[in-house]
Amino acid sequence: MKHFLLGAAMLMTLAACTNKEQSDYEKVMESTDMMLLRTYLESYKDAPIEHTSAVKQRLADLEVDSTFYAEFLSVRDDVADRYSMAQHYVEDLPNGLHIDEMKAIIAKDSAEAEKIFAEREAALAAQIKAQEAETNFGTIRERIRNAIFVRNKYDMVFLTVPDDEGKGYGMEAGGLESSSFSYTAKPESNELIANFTHSDQLFTISVFRDCIYISGMGKDIYYQKNPLSESDYKDTEKKLKEQIKKGKKDHKD
Repeated sequence: MKHFLLGAAMLMTLAACTNKEQSDYEKVMESTDMMLLRTYLESYKDAPIEHTSAVKQRLADLEVDSTFYAEFLSVRDDVADRYSMAQHYVEDLPNGLHIDEMKAIIAKDSAEAEKIFAEREAALAAQIKAQEAETNFGTIRERIRNAIFVRNKYDMVFLTVPDDEGKGYGMEAGGLESSSFSYTAKPESNELIANFTHSDQLFTISVFRDCIYISGMGKDIYYQKNPLSESDYKDTEKKLKEQIKKGKKDHKD
C-alpha cells in the first residue's frame, strides 16, 4: 500500500510538471519576449522535442526580426534607405512584428523614394562616365608627347612621338650610362602597349597618361611623367636622334 501511494504521488507530481510545461510552452509561443523563450529552454531541458524545436524556431525568427528592425532604425532618417529597408522587410518577413509599420512606410514614401533612386542612378551613371573619361588615356601619340618619364634623378626614359608609320625612338638613362632604342606602335592606336628591343632583349612599354611601366628581363620599372616645354622637348628629341644616328653609324662601321 505504501509503495502504491508513493507511485501515485509521483504520477501526480509528473502530471503537474507536464501541465506546467504545456502551459508555459503555450505562453512563450505567443510571446515576443526573447528572454522568456530562453528561460523556457533553460527550465525545460527535458520538454518534448517538438516543443523545444518550435520554441527555438520562434526565438530565431524574433532575433532576425529584431536585427532587421534595428538596421531599419539606423537608416530611417533617409527616405530612400528607409523605403528600401521597408520593402525588404515586407518581402523577407511577411509575418514580422513590424509588418504594418513597414507597409505604411512603403505607401507613404513610395513617390519620393523612387525620385531619389532615379537621381542616385543618374549621378552614378555620370560618375561612371567621368571615370571612363579619366581612364581613356588617348592614343600612343597623345600620351607620349612632350614628356620624359622619370624614376629618379639618375634614371629616366625619353620617348619620341611615333611617326605616321608608327615608328618612334627612345633613350633610357641609368646613372652615367644611357642607351637608345627604337620601337613601333600604331600612332592612332588606343592600345597601351608598345614593344621595342634593346641589347637584344625584348621589352614592353605600357604607356599611360602620367606614367609608364617598362617590363623585361624579369622586372617591371615604373616611371612618372615629367612634362617638358615645347623647346626642351624638341632639344631633347634632337639630341636623342643624333645619338641614335651615331650609334647606328658606329655599329655599321
